[in-house]
Amino acid sequence: MPFGVGAQEPEHIQRYDVAIGIRKDGSIAVTERIDYFFSSPRHGIYRNIPVVKTNADGKRFRMTLTDISVADEQGDAYTFTESKDGDTEVLKVGDADKTISGRHRYVLTYTVLGALTYFPGHDELYWNSVGTAWPVSIAESKTTVTLPESVARSDLNAACFVGAEGSTTGKDCTVSFTDTSVTALVSRELGE
Repeated sequence: MPFGVGAQEPEHIQRYDVAIGIRKDGSIAVTERIDYFFSSPRHGIYRNIPVVKTNADGKRFRMTLTDISVADEQGDAYTFTESKDGDTEVLKVGDADKTISGRHRYVLTYTVLGALTYFPGHDELYWNSVGTAWPVSIAESKTTVTLPESVARSDLNAACFVGAEGSTTGKDCTVSFTDTSVTALVSRELGE
């Protein structure tokens, strides 16, 4: 059998897990665990988080991010900066004086004020948990939303959409329920 050099593994996100805790005060606590594979030396990643939402009636609302932190799997802090780009909060994670390659885990935590929408008879969380601004593919993705208290299954509805921003037809995911949480598991790779 001849020996040869194989194709280099492309840069991609190996796994992207999001945990969202809805708090009784209406804020949400978000933890994102991103396992990122760098095929060539880079300084880090950008995470673009939309902070403006438009309701069905066309009203726009600005959400506020607070308590932002970024760490590795051991809890050691990554250097990051925050900036705004229109309706997006941009987190630039990494050290300008250092490059990295291979697999790295990023654990982003933040609180969002104003993410819930209140309607007569129900409340709604409509959240793009992974985002559409990644320049690489995402092999696996899962989002779990934990409620502040038990809710009867008959009073709980959830939908998961996969596709371009604003998509309501791409349903390449499965949703499962417990009395205190909803989990959406994406069933395919998310493309660039």
